[in-house]
Amino acid sequence: MNRHPGYKERVKIQTWLSKYTLLKGYRENIILDEAGSVIGKAKGIWAFYDIQNRKPAPIFEDIKAKWGINSIFKSLCI
Repeated sequence: MNRHPGYKERVKIQTWLSKYTLLKGYRENIILDEAGSVIGKAKGIWAFYDIQNRKPAPIFEDIKAKWGINSIFKSLCI
């Protein structure tokens, strides 16, 4: 974090899937303040797992289509 948001400050989070393999995806996030300045960044690795079969599972095609590398940024306002 470059800085933490103030009390009741509205932020915008942009998230996207930056890269993926058969079994995992790399998610990136940018946190913006009300002026649109970047105040934080985050990265995460997501793995898909079939709980019933107890083994890794491939990423679903609809997830790749909705959140894939070529999709536009997905935003969430908080």
